[in-house]
Amino acid sequence: MMNELKNTVQKLLETGNIAGMVKFLKSLAAAGKEAENILDKLYYDGDKANAKGVIVLRDGIKSISAEEFKDCKDLQAIVLPESLTYIGEYAFYHCANLTSVKFPDSLTSIGSGAFRGCTNLTSLRFSRNLNAIYGSAFDNCPIKSIEYYVRTEPILEYYFGSDWEDFEKTILD
Repeated sequence: MMNELKNTVQKLLETGNIAGMVKFLKSLAAAGKEAENILDKLYYDGDKANAKGVIVLRDGIKSISAEEFKDCKDLQAIVLPESLTYIGEYAFYHCANLTSVKFPDSLTSIGSGAFRGCTNLTSLRFSRNLNAIYGSAFDNCPIKSIEYYVRTEPILEYYFGSDWEDFEKTILD
């Protein structure tokens, strides 16, 4: 069953279907004890050396520390918990193989340089409650598409890097 899980996660990763992967992983958790044991193997254990391929952060985590995943070049995708409110400075700096990020609705701010140098990060889906993206958070990322919510109340100014001229805007209501 572990090989089937790895194959399914790998296929979803290759197609860039991060939302599908999250849904699949959550359905595994709800499927029972055997699936729960398999899912446990994907949870991040706090050792940067093990931050490879797809990792899952456990529910209850409210922030990702500064430089937590810095230079994790083998990290391809990360499943962020619904409890996450803050991503620290340079948290994913130079994670060269990170391809896509879907931020949970609980996320309110992203620190300076958090994803700087993620040279395969081409799409983003921002959360509804995101209030601040600090300086150079996405510098040197070849972003091509962004999904974000337009809010009517004022929010903090967004600071983006110089590589944002060619992105495709998608507005969700």
